[in-house]
Amino acid sequence: MNVFQRIFLILSKKHNFNKKNTNNILLFNFYFSMQLINNFTIKDKFKFFKIHILNNKLLTLSEKEKGIYVFSISQKYYFLLSNFLFKYKCKKANFYNNLYDLNYNLLTNLSNNIKIIIYDNKNNLKYNFRISDIINIINSSLCYMDNFYFSVNDIKNPYTNLPFNLSTLYNIYFSIKSSSFLMPKFFHLYFLSNFDKENFYKLNECLIKTYTLNNYIKNINNNEKIVIIKNMLNELKNSISIIYNREIYNNDKELLNIFGSCIKDYIFMNHSNNVLLIFEAKENLKNKIILISTQNILSQFNINININNITNEIANYMRPHWRRDNNISLNNFTIQNNMENNIENNGNINHNIRRIFNNRQINNTNNVVIRNINKIFNNFNNIYRNYPIFCNTLFTCIISFRVYLLYKFLHFLYIEFKKTLYT
Repeated sequence: MNVFQRIFLILSKKHNFNKKNTNNILLFNFYFSMQLINNFTIKDKFKFFKIHILNNKLLTLSEKEKGIYVFSISQKYYFLLSNFLFKYKCKKANFYNNLYDLNYNLLTNLSNNIKIIIYDNKNNLKYNFRISDIINIINSSLCYMDNFYFSVNDIKNPYTNLPFNLSTLYNIYFSIKSSSFLMPKFFHLYFLSNFDKENFYKLNECLIKTYTLNNYIKNINNNEKIVIIKNMLNELKNSISIIYNREIYNNDKELLNIFGSCIKDYIFMNHSNNVLLIFEAKENLKNKIILISTQNILSQFNINININNITNEIANYMRPHWRRDNNISLNNFTIQNNMENNIENNGNINHNIRRIFNNRQINNTNNVVIRNINKIFNNFNNIYRNYPIFCNTLFTCIISFRVYLLYKFLHFLYIEFKKTLYT
């Protein structure tokens, strides 16, 4: 029997719930049931109150009011007692022996305004934290990414590696709010989601991914940047051809200097969920590559960029993880060692794009229509690239024919107008 049950039974006796008579048989049943239950949880408490008092249609209005009054008074005393015991335990608990913050600065040298004391009920210990350290832990937990897979992790105590419980999270939230620090945006959203991880991620997925990607780009090292650039060139190999050159093959620094500005847009184009940010990243990446193609440095390393192809390929770009056969590896980039392989790659542009659309997972009939339209469009582009003179001649004939029809139509209207005018 827990503390709330004892308090409720004591107050019930004062209001004669424990006496069985014809006037309060239902309240006696509630009193008797409360005595028998072991391991009484919070859910059980409110479940019993709802069944036996609130939703009990056999109770009169006065009996309901009496039951609600006894239950609410029991709650009041229970919370007063719990609050007193919690403050007493916090006051008597020992501090954990952490003399330094997470940046290895002495905590004794820091002002109390930038520190927070967190009580761990499980260990009966108090932990001294710097508020900025807690904020960093919160942000890294709520916006976590592993190999571009995003998730929301529990906010943990770094000294025990155990998650903070719900009451501790509320204490941390109001402590930060009352301090001079700005409330972390994601922690406030987490608070509005009642510290429910699934609900928080569902409502704020785009914001979480945008923040995490920006943070990843800010902290990425040069080796990872080189891998991402080579992966980007591998994805866009039908439009960006690198003929074998020993200097660029062995000099990642030059490759980073040329294509380093494209990393952020390429990552957002691949991993963002925000439609506007994806569109913006595509436009930025296209414009940056076109700008790079005008630089003289490309000729030094035998880099060839087809502006028309790169524009179409970025506009129709489909993320690798949306394709059925996602076999592209970040370390699988290879530089061609002769001109013939590059010409062959450029000749297979339409084949590769058609293969991507053929392998796309179709969830509904609308996707089938879109895929067929894209096939027709890509086939037309292929014909235009192979027979440009014929296509231009055909377009000229079509335009001339339309101009001729327009002339005949206007001439017909002119003649009819003259007839009506003179008649």
